[in-house]
Amino acid sequence: MTKITKLLEDGSGDPYTLPAGDKEGSRKSTYFKVPFAYWEQHYYRSLSMPAKTMLLILMSQRRTSFDLHTAREYALWYGVSPSTVGRGIEELKKERLLYEFLCEQQLDGFSVLGQSTQVRWALAAPFDLNVNKTEREAAEAAWTPEGIARTALRIGSRIPAHSGAAISR
Repeated sequence: MTKITKLLEDGSGDPYTLPAGDKEGSRKSTYFKVPFAYWEQHYYRSLSMPAKTMLLILMSQRRTSFDLHTAREYALWYGVSPSTVGRGIEELKKERLLYEFLCEQQLDGFSVLGQSTQVRWALAAPFDLNVNKTEREAAEAAWTPEGIARTALRIGSRIPAHSGAAISR
């Protein structure tokens, strides 16, 4: 006989419990929400199955911005094919539901030039509503004068200083 046990969706292996519904609580205490616009703007009809799949996967990350992992990683984690992942992401970009949020240059010892580019992605409104409390507070704090100053110091500390001497070729 097969025994089916409901588990939490976070991969911890803990038994499933109903969310408390507390908007201010952790990810475990809030319900996953699909915005009314999904139906009102007919995304349920216009998006292909790969795009719907990736939209739900990306919404479930509950972050304001995120890295796009490789199609193979998403395929292993969520049980969908890499081609489904690729087609879904491309369609979300085309429909402007997924956009490049931030592009940073980083010092990187693995690349030939010693730096690499990291791109962060975000979901367009109204699909950006499943953000957990910690992420929401961090995003709000980033736009205060203190948050802007901290970001400028963090980024500025990674920019190499030039001596001003002429470079001969």
